[in-house]
Amino acid sequence: MALSLDSVFEGMAVGLKTTTPGVWSLMVAIVAHEIVISFGLGLQLVKHHPRRRVIIIGLVYALMTPLGGTMGAVVMESQGRSPAMDTANGLLQGITAGIFIYVTFFEILNDEFSHGVTSARLAMTVLGFVAMATLKGLSNDDVLLPTEGIVLNGNWTTLVG
Repeated sequence: MALSLDSVFEGMAVGLKTTTPGVWSLMVAIVAHEIVISFGLGLQLVKHHPRRRVIIIGLVYALMTPLGGTMGAVVMESQGRSPAMDTANGLLQGITAGIFIYVTFFEILNDEFSHGVTSARLAMTVLGFVAMATLKGLSNDDVLLPTEGIVLNGNWTTLVG
């Protein structure tokens, strides 16, 4: 249930993005995150549930991110850009970030390191964080500040005329 809610909020964050690079940047992060989560979920389901239930749960889980994306896109398209929409967007993206952090540290890493910390586990964890930070650093995610007319792009700031 918690993973499904996490997926809905991830999808909403994508649906609420206003730029194409922003959507692709977030999609890369979500795909990387979902591959690991889905694999672990699938392993746990196969161990503890009958095949029919595994298929049903898997299908429901697989539909949650697109459902959230659709909800976010519908809200964004119906409301357009406004200060209230920007506030709602920021709030939902903040909730999504919090869920990412919670799931990462309290569900995944907690389970991984509960059996002891080995140098291989620690190295792979650090490598994963470095890989995600590198992907974020390579993305060209422009952020438009509508009230000031400034585009923040990586290392420089450009005034929009």
